[in-house]
Amino acid sequence: MKGNSENWLPHLENAIPTKGFSKKLSGFAIGLEGWRRGLELEIAHHKSDIYKARYYYSLSLGDKKYTFASSKGEVVSDEAYRICDDKALTKKYLKESNIPTPEGKEFSVGYSIDEIIKTAKEIGFPVVLKPLNENGGQGVFVNIETIDRLKTVISVLENELGFKEILIEKFISGEEYRVVVIENEVVGAMHRDPANVIGDGKTTLEELIIQKNNIRKKNPHLNSRLIKLDKELIYYIESIGLSLSATPRKNQKVYLKKTSNLTLGGDSIIISELNDNLKEIAINATKAIPNLNVSGVDMIVDTNRMEAVVIEVNASPGLGGHLFPVVGEAEDIPKAMIDHCFPETKEFARSNLYVDFDNVLSQIRDGGVKSLTILPPEKNVDYSKKFKVYGNVQGVGYRKWVKTLADKLKIHGYVKNISDGSVSVVAASSSREVLVELESKLSEGPKKAIVEKVRTIGWTKPVNVGFDIKENSTTLMMKLRTDYEEKNLELNEIHRENNKLKIDYKKIKKERDKIKEDYIKFKNSRFWKASAPFRNVLDYVKKF
Repeated sequence: MKGNSENWLPHLENAIPTKGFSKKLSGFAIGLEGWRRGLELEIAHHKSDIYKARYYYSLSLGDKKYTFASSKGEVVSDEAYRICDDKALTKKYLKESNIPTPEGKEFSVGYSIDEIIKTAKEIGFPVVLKPLNENGGQGVFVNIETIDRLKTVISVLENELGFKEILIEKFISGEEYRVVVIENEVVGAMHRDPANVIGDGKTTLEELIIQKNNIRKKNPHLNSRLIKLDKELIYYIESIGLSLSATPRKNQKVYLKKTSNLTLGGDSIIISELNDNLKEIAINATKAIPNLNVSGVDMIVDTNRMEAVVIEVNASPGLGGHLFPVVGEAEDIPKAMIDHCFPETKEFARSNLYVDFDNVLSQIRDGGVKSLTILPPEKNVDYSKKFKVYGNVQGVGYRKWVKTLADKLKIHGYVKNISDGSVSVVAASSSREVLVELESKLSEGPKKAIVEKVRTIGWTKPVNVGFDIKENSTTLMMKLRTDYEEKNLELNEIHRENNKLKIDYKKIKKERDKIKEDYIKFKNSRFWKASAPFRNVLDYVKKF
């Protein structure tokens, strides 16, 4: 598997941090798109029973305001959220609108296993078992072919995963698609392929999984959605006659799980041209849910006949797989979302600036504030350049000097030391003359610096709002190593203290046991038994 970063949206490069995103990616991507168009962005941290998220993104234009949590937004009614959150209720609405969906039945608290088995026989094996109110593929078991396997899955859902309300459905064979619909229009479609690796004839299955996970870590959407070497994976590969130590043939595709959810290690493959029949099914499925105008429709597709059944309708479509696919050209769904919510901004120019998302979240998380408002970016920041400065420019205060100069000139960007001894400066401004002035002054530098040459390079990538001093990878590695060594020393000291306490504990315990042993021996001695009458007299005298 090769990386697909060359097919991601260029205006999101560096704007979406690679790590630490998880479910925050969709909401921030929508918020960033609106902010770049000149909308005011507020990021807040609080809990909500409806959205079930921690971070909320509010976009405002005059008196108009929309709030998003992940890819869920106020453009969708609470009623639609409630229906989509209940898989059985969703199925009811789909059937009433004659949308093809697998036969199934819900079971609430207090159900009997015999009832589920009876239903499985009625709809016919194989079947699917999944929780009624759970997203992300958690607890979904597909292609259950026998009663014994069905009983095992029910036990896992109840006792290990804690789900008390479940849905059983007829298993439909085919490829799983996620189709995003906004106001009766399909704006994105992808095939979700179950977790898999491709053999090379030399590498073991376990090593191939490690290699693929290393690539997934570089994907902003998949870096926390790795292929886990869990019991489910082991059980599945053993069922197909393989083990982690097996070496797949060259170009042999080995599936590792039955479920295709990206959270469980699946791949997102963009479908550039979706069949018209499938589009119609997705749009009609969205219409079937009252007041639902933004959705992610999950369907199982027979790719030979281009027919499908709808298995779920989501009020929160999830954008990560479309923005950072494993295969195919990325789809700009945040743009479509803002076009829908703020159609008056369709013709607004998108700024090349972006917000330091990690910094904003750290202020909310660590600074004790509940929300931060970010005013729209400076307009017409159309001029960007990269400068490489050579000479004696490291360890002489050059970066700090550049930042002071950039702040004075109101330039956006960053300055960073490079491993070859040079300094890199990325700068963006609304004035070409300002960048010319910056280039001229870079040749001077602070007193201790000796600038030999300044090379100018074109720059088209996004630029962080404000101006920062960045650390290069070597410096960061040294800092991490220093931090590690300091923590290691602390840990060793704790271990020493613990060992000392253990020694003291053993010593005291040994002394206590010795005293106890001596006491028992003395109590059983002839002297103790012979002196009993005298002790009784003394006890009697003490009462007076």
